[in-house]
Amino acid sequence: MKRIRKISLLIMALLLCLTLCGAAFAAEAPTEAPAGTDEASVTETAVTETAVTETAAAQTNGRQIVLVPYDENGNIVGGTGLAGCTGGATLFVNHKYRVVACYYEQANNKIVETSDKLLIDVECDAPALSYEGNVINIEPAPDAFSFTVRIADPSAEGGEVKYTAQVTRFNFSIIELLIAGVGIYLIVNAIRGKSNTFSDEFIKDEKKPLFRKLALLAGILSGLALIAAAVLSICFSYLEWTTVARYVCLGLAFVLLIGIAVVNSLFTDKQKRDKAESSKYGKAPSSAAFEFDGTEPTLDEVLADIDKEQKDSGSN
Repeated sequence: MKRIRKISLLIMALLLCLTLCGAAFAAEAPTEAPAGTDEASVTETAVTETAVTETAAAQTNGRQIVLVPYDENGNIVGGTGLAGCTGGATLFVNHKYRVVACYYEQANNKIVETSDKLLIDVECDAPALSYEGNVINIEPAPDAFSFTVRIADPSAEGGEVKYTAQVTRFNFSIIELLIAGVGIYLIVNAIRGKSNTFSDEFIKDEKKPLFRKLALLAGILSGLALIAAAVLSICFSYLEWTTVARYVCLGLAFVLLIGIAVVNSLFTDKQKRDKAESSKYGKAPSSAAFEFDGTEPTLDEVLADIDKEQKDSGSN
C-alpha cells in the first residue's frame, strides 16, 4: 500500500507538471496574426509546428500546403484535440475563428499566405461558417457542427484532398480521464482509510481522532478538486475562465495531498511502525539490543562474582 501511495503522488506530480508545461508552451505561440493578403502580396510569420497541418504530401516549390486557425484576437490556435484540418487544434463553440489555407516553409518555420487558389470549397450546413478566397470565417455558434474542406493537391488523385473538422463543445483527453480516476481513487481510500496516506494504524493514539478527520477531509477535497478539474476541461473548455479554474483545482489537490502526507508523518508513532515492520519481515528491531527486562546483572554484581571466584580458587 505504501508503494501505491507513492505511485499516486508521483502521478499527481507528473500530471501537474505536464499541465504547467503545456500552459508554458502555449504561451510561447505567436500572438499576432499575419495581415490579410491581396492579389499581389504575400505575408510571412513564424509558427509552431502544432499550429499547422500538412495537406497530404502536397508541396509547391518546397512549400507545404497547410491550414492555420486563428482565434478572434489573432492568436494561432494550438491544442491537443483530435487531429483534423487544424493540426490538432480544438475549435470550440461560441468562439470566432479564422482558418487560412496557406503555405508552410518547414526549413524557415514560416507561414506564407498567398493569392494562389489553395482552398477549393468548404462543405458545411451551419450558417456560422463562410469562406472567401483562402480564408474560412467561423462565427460564434452555440451548437457543435462539422465541415469538410477541399484543398488543392497536385500530387493527389483528382488534384485535391478532403479534410473534415469539427467545432465542438467537449474536449475529451486521456490525461483528463486519468486525473478524474485519481480523484475517485483518493475519495474511496479516504473514506475507507485503508491506504498508508489515510490509515491511522500507526498514528499515535491521542492523535487518531484528529488525524482521521483531517485525512477524510483532505482526501475528499483533493479527490473532488481533481474530478472538478477534469470535468471543467472536458465539458467547459469553450469558456475562457475554465483554464484558470482548472489550474486552481489542480493546485489545491496537490497542496492537500502534500499536507496530509506531512501530517501523517508528524502524527506517526515510529516505534509502533518499526515493530510492526520488524514482525512482518521476521527481523528484530534495531533497538532490541539496548532494551533490558530488569533480569540482567549489574556491574557491581559481576565484579563481586569475579572476586568470589578468585578467593575460592586461592583457598583451594
